[in-house]
Amino acid sequence: MSITRNAIFPIVLSVVVLLEILALPQCALAEIPQIINYQGKVTDSGGNPVADGTYNMRFRIYDAATGGSLHWDSFTQSIAVSNGIFNVNLGESPMVPILTNFDQDFYLLVTFNGVNQTPRQRLVSTGYAYMASGLAAGTESSGSVTSSPYSVFKAINTATTGTRYGLYGVSSANTGIGVCGESTANSGSTMGVQGKTSSPTGRGVYGYATSNSGYCYGVIGYTQSSQGYGVWGWSTAGTGDTRGVYGSTGSTSGSGVYGSASNTSGFNYGVYGISSSAHGAGVYGEVTSNSGSPYGGQFYASGQHAWALYGRGDGTGFSHGVMGICNSTIGGGVCGEGPVYGVEGQALANTGVSYGGSFWSASSLGRGVDATADYLGGRFKDLTSNNYGYVGYDTYKVYGTGTNSFVQNHPYRDDLVITYSAPEGNETATYTRGTGRLVNGEARIPLDETFALVTNPSIGLTAHITPRGEWANLFVKELTTKEMVVAAYEGSDDVRFDYIVYGLRIGFEELSIVQEKPEESYIPSMHEHRALFRRRPELRKYTTLERFTRMYEEARVPMTADWSEAEALLSAIGEYDPAVHGPADPDPNADLRRQLREERLRADEERARIRASRPSMESVARREAELRSFQEEQNSDSPQ
Repeated sequence: MSITRNAIFPIVLSVVVLLEILALPQCALAEIPQIINYQGKVTDSGGNPVADGTYNMRFRIYDAATGGSLHWDSFTQSIAVSNGIFNVNLGESPMVPILTNFDQDFYLLVTFNGVNQTPRQRLVSTGYAYMASGLAAGTESSGSVTSSPYSVFKAINTATTGTRYGLYGVSSANTGIGVCGESTANSGSTMGVQGKTSSPTGRGVYGYATSNSGYCYGVIGYTQSSQGYGVWGWSTAGTGDTRGVYGSTGSTSGSGVYGSASNTSGFNYGVYGISSSAHGAGVYGEVTSNSGSPYGGQFYASGQHAWALYGRGDGTGFSHGVMGICNSTIGGGVCGEGPVYGVEGQALANTGVSYGGSFWSASSLGRGVDATADYLGGRFKDLTSNNYGYVGYDTYKVYGTGTNSFVQNHPYRDDLVITYSAPEGNETATYTRGTGRLVNGEARIPLDETFALVTNPSIGLTAHITPRGEWANLFVKELTTKEMVVAAYEGSDDVRFDYIVYGLRIGFEELSIVQEKPEESYIPSMHEHRALFRRRPELRKYTTLERFTRMYEEARVPMTADWSEAEALLSAIGEYDPAVHGPADPDPNADLRRQLREERLRADEERARIRASRPSMESVARREAELRSFQEEQNSDSPQ
């Protein structure tokens, strides 16, 4: 038997190209068929039409006249034949769709009742192909596409090198847009423009405005959705200098990337960035200028409870809500200005080691924290004990409710440390001490030369003398900030002694010991110390109370049994107790902060839900890989 092809057989390249690129049921210029119509006539060896009935036929498209790769297969179909004539629409259900990108010659192989009809027939162009080489100006296409590639229009550039474009748009208008993407849906995970790159140095979306004047944009995106993105860029490369969105401007007052969220409600962002890299940045800004006052990122918020910059680090490792780096010798990693808080940091974790602010400097002349203010350089408070300390306050370098202490490792116990507290008095004192010896009943001792540089010479000098080795009747004959003269009565001509001289620090003589209260200054809670003694009762012997008790017992000095006076004094001052005194540092905006944090958490959860529901690039890639695998399987066992 033989098949005679009808003269209208090759409905060909142009239709397939438009199906692949546009995938539309209608076009403003003409109705484009989405299938390949194929007609033929089947005759016997004598040239007579075969009997009317249904016959098994199979149609396959190859990329070569013989051999080659299989690109589409109808599989076996039951085709009706009447007077030898049959008519079939290739790619129409129940056949699989034709997804081939017709960018080269292709050939059709027909199998009739199990017999291949050779040679294969080359698919050639007809009238529709003349329009496929380019879209007419003003062409508008629309339709509903619910399957892969999920796009009304898809352009693919398979070149692997050079400056190539999948889609290239040009506008010469002074207010025009080269490529405009608009998503008009008022809900859902919509995108005006989406760009993707797998290149290690590529850009998901790259916009460039060459005009030196006018209100022009490298990229402009717009969405009306309450959960949409005006511009959304995603760079999937795991390495390299990639950008989801990259913006550049040469204007003296322009913006490389400019984002604006004009909706007055909802959870919207002018610019929103995500990074999944272990060392990446959701949003990264860089300033290369060596002069002026430029910003790597500049943010502005005018709302009543708005944040100009909101950063959140959810990582379990060394993550940051906001991290700033500056390589300038006089610059700052993060600089904040505000009427109340220049920079405010909050650590919301209820467990573990967290920091409201963590600062460090790698410079040999750097400062981890450098705080300057007209009233108080820095305030630090422990909310558990209510112990607070002012640093750089008034005339005090450190001012607070706790002790001034130092700590060091215990020299013989790896699980303990030694803590010593500085003596404190009702004056700002200085002292110097040493050892001397009488010669012929007198000793003239020059005091340390720096003592005279910091001590008031006119008031407040006192001296203590302790003989060594034997009793001696010593006294201070003369005392200045520079020299002390010690003498002895008869019989104490050659005596060694120790001395200590106290003075008042010059300039601090008029500090009032009783002052106006800056804030509640209870005795810090001893809760942690009591908890320590419950865990380690053997450490109680190192307390001052236990030490004096032992000394009194050893000296056979009776201890007073009446502690009522001490207890009354302690009660009058008050040891901090949160159950009695309330929160250690009540925040007047605590409720508002809690409300705003909850709103932010809800916004983050909603955006996470949206991201999870969006078809991912990986799922699209998997579908494409599955299709390629299917085609390769068909090529391996198909007849030639």
